[in-house]
Amino acid sequence: MPESELAPPLLPVNRVWFDAHASGFACEEYRAATARWKRSLLDRRPQMVCFVNGYRADSPRVFRKVLDWELVPLEELHPAVIIAHGFTGPAIRLLLGEVVHATTSSTAEKPRGKRPAAPRRPATAATLER
Repeated sequence: MPESELAPPLLPVNRVWFDAHASGFACEEYRAATARWKRSLLDRRPQMVCFVNGYRADSPRVFRKVLDWELVPLEELHPAVIIAHGFTGPAIRLLLGEVVHATTSSTAEKPRGKRPAAPRRPATAATLER
């Protein structure tokens, strides 16, 4: 299948980095040079990647152009990058271009997780005597 027909690789990121990519502030992205990321990023050489905030089907997404890919040895990485990502070996550095498209989730602003507990009934004389 030609590259143009393949969907861009999905790169899950947390909210802080998602917002940085959505605004165009982040110009690089690092991934550990594992078999998965080598296959998805280095072997395919995609022209665009998709950053997703979460793993749900309706999670917000940002599509960005990729200007360059590079396999960087651990010794050449900045110490802050090594600490932030926890790298123990080489990394893949993506140099990013402009934001192509961004989608927002319809549930992005809704709280997730357990429902709040039901309010307790006020104590009465009968319940206090027990």
